[in-house]
Order: sequence, then structure tokens, then C-alpha cells
Amino acid sequence: DGGNTLRAYDLVDGALRWQLPEADGAPHALATWFSGPPLVTGSELYVLAEQGGEVRLECRSTDDGSLRWQQPLANYDDSETITNPEARSRRLAGLTPALADGVIVCPLGAGCVVAVDAASRSLLWAHAYARFTPDEHERGGGALLSAGEPTAILAQGFAVVSPYDGPGLVCLRLRDGHPVWHQPKRGRSRVAGIVNNCLIVVSDTAVESLEVATG
Repeated sequence: DGGNTLRAYDLVDGALRWQLPEADGAPHALATWFSGPPLVTGSELYVLAEQGGEVRLECRSTDDGSLRWQQPLANYDDSETITNPEARSRRLAGLTPALADGVIVCPLGAGCVVAVDAASRSLLWAHAYARFTPDEHERGGGALLSAGEPTAILAQGFAVVSPYDGPGLVCLRLRDGHPVWHQPKRGRSRVAGIVNNCLIVVSDTAVESLEVATG
């Protein structure tokens, strides 16, 4: 329940440049959990943080980790908070934002992905996807049931989401979150990327190419 840390190291000598929370900072009544590694772009980094059930997108300086702006994304009840043992999979998923065409797509787990307009720093859209059923979750022992991607794959005006807590591949329009297509994973464990308008999907026994606009 004590949260985790975000650290930046110097590439030249490996020295610690900064960390959050600060090592000598005053303890906060509510621990902060960073959902996964940040997305770094230029002098800024974007990271998902959860505190007291509130999940927010934080934009911070790469120089010293100082907060530039933040946008609340969701509020979870006790059953979904990252500190609940039943939500352990979300703590381990390593969820990371993705950025393209001025849109920051944030996978939150718990059946939800949201997007933020990078220019206005406001919520753009939210999409709820199908989750594993309680029976499927129980058969998986409450662990990660199916390999998924910790970040959305963005290209050509689409966002493809392969959530760790859902049985499907979901393609959304990047600008408005409108669902374009949905396909069951069926053993597809990884999304390698988008090449020449084709989504490359990897399973244990095959590599597939799906038309990104139609599935």
C-alpha cells in the first residue's frame, strides 16, 4: 500500500538525477502509484499516476521531474483501486500513454481507455471495452489471463488496444474514439505494430497481418 517510485538516471554516468516521490520529501497521506513507465517526448514525459482511487495523466519535466500539468481521468471504487489485491493485475500491467497527432491515449485497465487532447489538456473521449468474465478471471487465478499490450498502438488515425484484462483486440478512431472493429484475441499474444496499413499480430504459432481499417 506504500506506492512506488519514478526515477531518472543520467545516461553518461548512471547517477540518479531525480526521483518521485522525493527521497527527503514529506510523506503524503495517500500513496502514489505510477501505473507504468512514462512516455518521453522532448523535454516532457507523460505518466499515469493513481492516488486514493483517482487516476490522472501527469505531464512532467524530464530535467527535474517537476509537474507541468495534470488531468484527472477516472475515479475507482475500492474494488478497483490499484491497492486492492483483486486488482493486482492492473498493478503489474505496466500501463503507459501513447501519443500521435496531438492525442494522448491512456489505457487505464479495469475495462477503460481514455484520450486527452495534448493542446487543450482536456479529455477527448473514453471507451469501455469488454472484460474477462468472473469465471474466466477465476480460472486464471486472478493473474494476467492473456498477454496484452501495456500501451495503445497508434498509426494512420487509428488506436489499436489489446488490453490485458479483456479478450479482444479493439480498433478505435484516434480523434473521437469511435469503435472501428473488434476481434477476439484467440491466442494472439502480441501486437508488433502497424506497417503499410496492416496490423501485425503475433501468436504462439503464427504471425498475422490484419487490415487496420477493417480488421
